[in-house]
Amino acid sequence: MPSESLCQIGGIGAQHLPHKIVNGSVDDSQPTCDLDTDCTRQREKLIDVLRKAGGNQSEAARMLGVSRVTVWKRMKKMGIDIRQDVR
Repeated sequence: MPSESLCQIGGIGAQHLPHKIVNGSVDDSQPTCDLDTDCTRQREKLIDVLRKAGGNQSEAARMLGVSRVTVWKRMKKMGIDIRQDVR
């Protein structure tokens, strides 16, 4: 019985990688919710809490009742930059 492989010869080619990695077009600084009003409100609320916490993500997480990782993930998803959006 022949063994099947994803890549028959050589190794992993560019065709096996995500488009954004091949082209280097990853830009996490832009919000992903520009047209979604609910997301925009959540983004503004998170920025407000981060400002009240002095930019401290752990303190903002305590204020929101979520984990620090959750705050970090939301910031990444919503394109929040501490240096530009919070301070």
